[in-house]
Amino acid sequence: MSKGAIEEIVNQSPDSKQTSTPAVASRPGALASFSWLSVGALASRVLQFGVIVYLTRILGDAGFGRFSFAQAFLWYGIILAEFRLWVVGTREVAREPGSLTALASNILAIRLGLFVVEMLCLVLLLTIFRGDTELYWLFVFSFLSVLAYSINTDWVFRGMQRMEYIALWEALPRVIWLAGVLVFVHSRADLLRVPLLKVAGEFITVAALFAATWRQYPQGRPSLGAVRWEQVRALLKEGLPLVAAGLLVQVYFGFDVILITLLRGEASAGQYRAVYMVVPLLLTGAFLLEATYQPILARCFATDRAGFERHLRRLAGAAMAFGVSLPVIMVTVAVPMVRILFGAGYSPEAGPLAILMGLLPFAYLATAYSTALVAAGQQKRMMVGSAGGAVVNVVANLVLIPLLGMYGAALAAVVSFAVMAGLQWWFVNSRVCRIEPAPFGAMVEMVREVPGVVRRIRG
Repeated sequence: MSKGAIEEIVNQSPDSKQTSTPAVASRPGALASFSWLSVGALASRVLQFGVIVYLTRILGDAGFGRFSFAQAFLWYGIILAEFRLWVVGTREVAREPGSLTALASNILAIRLGLFVVEMLCLVLLLTIFRGDTELYWLFVFSFLSVLAYSINTDWVFRGMQRMEYIALWEALPRVIWLAGVLVFVHSRADLLRVPLLKVAGEFITVAALFAATWRQYPQGRPSLGAVRWEQVRALLKEGLPLVAAGLLVQVYFGFDVILITLLRGEASAGQYRAVYMVVPLLLTGAFLLEATYQPILARCFATDRAGFERHLRRLAGAAMAFGVSLPVIMVTVAVPMVRILFGAGYSPEAGPLAILMGLLPFAYLATAYSTALVAAGQQKRMMVGSAGGAVVNVVANLVLIPLLGMYGAALAAVVSFAVMAGLQWWFVNSRVCRIEPAPFGAMVEMVREVPGVVRRIRG
């Protein structure tokens, strides 16, 4: 956000600035934040993976492929409606908690307005599915998630580094979703219940977070009187590059499923999506690192550039450690794992899964460098980096999927993540601070610190 817009927000709520001072003083450190996030994110990924394994067996390849097709479009809708303002909000709260009243009011106003517009557009677009009633309602029920994400206040807790609440947001919806599908989904005929149960978990959790925000941070209560067009415009300007980057990144995770569905059918899409879900599970570490270091880097960039570079080096080293070790482990167990989780009929998909492991080092490093770019206010550069990889992804998928099917989609994913990581590093190195593209030295330093971290946790 521009300096003038920030000053206007802060000056609007002097009382809240005083109220929030204790929260700043009591912010947990990186280790505490990482610990909470580890619990929530790991639980979330494992629970979601459990849901996917169950659904592939109950719904069948075609049924799960149809559900995946709708979900691929849903994430574009979520990004457009919440406008990546959780990133902007996290950064601004971390830098200046006194801005919370105006931030909460303006962010909520923007998101609700965008949600209404998006739903009107969805109603018009869904007329193409009028002949397929099940697919029509599958999209309608799936897109109810957009409202939950629009009113979510997780960014407040991210900025305050209260990561126990982020752990709640990560885990509780999946607990409810898993329990729901186990109780209410028993055959292909129950497909429409799946998105409704998912939405139920999200709304229950969002309500709990909203109540916690209301109680713990009274200055974070939205007020219609605090909504200002100048601030709305500033937030939209800040969020636009992030939205563009988010939509482009979603190409990496969704375009292949859409294209396989259209070219190879729902059954092939279901098989590919099932094994691909191993990738988000293994990217849990990237989420943990981003959420832990984003507020730290944002605060340090504004007040302590040496500290910024030090934390960025640690972040990049940890990302490298995750990205190098996980593929080595996974390639050796791909075939038996696929057979055990999804059944013998999925054994041929172990090949694409092994290829997909090649994207992990690039995905982890891209996360580290993009986090640094956002903290440094270089969202446009991050968008360009994401765009470069997305263009490669689209072209590679269009060329390789007709020729190689799922193998082609896996290869396209690896190449596109490599391009994105390279571009993100280039912008950090040239615009923010000097850092090596493959920080093996920082990785070794992080590994050496593990025993000390373990002793601190035990102590």
